[in-house]
Amino acid sequence: MELRSVLRGEAGVELATEHADERHAAPQGVGDDASGQASAPHPEEERLRLALEAGSVSAWDWNVVTGAVEWFGSTEGVHGQAPRLFPGSFEGLLDTVHSDDRERLLATIQQSLQTKGNFSVECRQLSAGIEAKWVELKGKAIYDSANQPLRVVGVLTDIAVRTRAEKDLSKARLELEMHTSDRTFELLRLNEVLAEKVKLLEIAHDAVIVRSINNSTLLWNRGAELVYGWKAQEVLGQITHTLLHTKFPVSLEEAEQRLFDEGWWEGELVHTRRDGVEIVVASRWALRRNDEGRPVSILEINRDVTAQKAAERALRESAERFRLLVEGVKDYAIFSLDLRGNITSWNQGAARIKGYSASEIIGKHFSVFYCQEDARAGRPQELLKIAAEEGRVEDEGWRVRKDGSRFWADVVITALRDETGNLKGFSKVTRDVTERRTYEETLRELSGRLLRLQDEERRRMARELHDSTAQTLAALSLNLALVKQRTGGLDDPRAAH
Repeated sequence: MELRSVLRGEAGVELATEHADERHAAPQGVGDDASGQASAPHPEEERLRLALEAGSVSAWDWNVVTGAVEWFGSTEGVHGQAPRLFPGSFEGLLDTVHSDDRERLLATIQQSLQTKGNFSVECRQLSAGIEAKWVELKGKAIYDSANQPLRVVGVLTDIAVRTRAEKDLSKARLELEMHTSDRTFELLRLNEVLAEKVKLLEIAHDAVIVRSINNSTLLWNRGAELVYGWKAQEVLGQITHTLLHTKFPVSLEEAEQRLFDEGWWEGELVHTRRDGVEIVVASRWALRRNDEGRPVSILEINRDVTAQKAAERALRESAERFRLLVEGVKDYAIFSLDLRGNITSWNQGAARIKGYSASEIIGKHFSVFYCQEDARAGRPQELLKIAAEEGRVEDEGWRVRKDGSRFWADVVITALRDETGNLKGFSKVTRDVTERRTYEETLRELSGRLLRLQDEERRRMARELHDSTAQTLAALSLNLALVKQRTGGLDDPRAAH
């Protein structure tokens, strides 16, 4: 906005420095005589000047017709420059005003000229080599008999200190109001949430804890009482990490950093109950925020997994003992297969019987142990299919070692399934029974020979009975008959017999 637009246009003022008549003559400046030469200041003027300087106030007088501006009083203190450097024009005065504030200043003056009222406006004033500071510009227009503005007079007051104080006070008041509002809102919302969910939380077996941002306890449910042994009234307001002697898997600072960055944290904590017993809990934290995104509380849910951890530890120990037992067996080849029949584990017995080390054989298909004719006939896949359908399968047959030699194997393949019955793979136990098979074949051979000998002996005895004993009996019978004839009969029955 230019100066002429202030003096012309809506205000209806037809003033211009080149067409001003005598009634618009500029008033004599303070301290000038009729000839325009400087004269000694009047005592009243001197007292006024001193008063203005004492109050950090500068008076100014703007001749609307000529555009000349004079200012008096604490010129250097308020304006930050010596009087001789001021050009003495309204444009020069505007140059001392911050560019962002000039439009507002001109609009205020224009409004004042239109309404013929006083005006007051705050703006930033630029000073040579000094940061812009806030001043208050007050003024009043003086009109001629034709209601045309002749002069605008006023004062310029340094309000930088007051402005800073007001801003600081306003900022502090706003922060206090925001804090009070947030705190009130937080408590109201928290009370609503707690009122809605307290019954549900009370029936939970897990320990449910609500903490403030400063970690003081706001809620301690029935589950927490059962897990830790403290009643809610004993815990509310306390720091749970201190009360429970919490042992973290990471530092508390690291856990809280993740909580505020990602909104959650979970891990296993070691807590001490009221009776002094340490327990392990699976803990999960969730950060609650208000509608403005400000953190308001932390929800913590802890589940006692002490017994579960002990069971897992025992299971791991048992599994380790079983692994060592299996790996230590040397008389049986014990190994596992995946669903396709590839080898996934290998014990010492398998290495001894089959001749492969674990690094050589794991990952290969178990058909490498079969004779070529059995492998081509699909015997390995057939056995896996039977095991999958029936749960297990037994088989005996020739198997091949790494060096190409054969041995007679007794094999049991068992299907491995998970809790839901899904097939996960197979276990295979192989025993080298070549020696037993040799004994059995020897025994069968001996048994056959014995049977043959027995048969031959029976035949020999039959021949002897037929050829020798029968003939002797016949001769004896004949002789006895002759004796009976020669005796002419025997009176004694016994002798006859």
